Amino acid sequence: AIIAALNEAEKALTITEFQTAYPEFAEYSNQKLSALFKQLVDAGAVEKTVVKKKSYFSVAISDEQSED
Repeated sequence: AIIAALNEAEKALTITEFQTAYPEFAEYSNQKLSALFKQLVDAGAVEKTVVKKKSYFSVAISDEQSED
């Protein structure tokens, strides 16, 4: 469900932005979502980008999908 929602997003989102954009995840704490996002990042399903100490998450693009 998290990956599907991130697929809909047009840009990388912070966890707070993600909760605001997708109210179905608002019931989960920021810490719980952070743990879930970390598992997805470790599994290679989600990409994490840090800008000015803020973490942004987006769907990881596999080599087959990227255009060189």
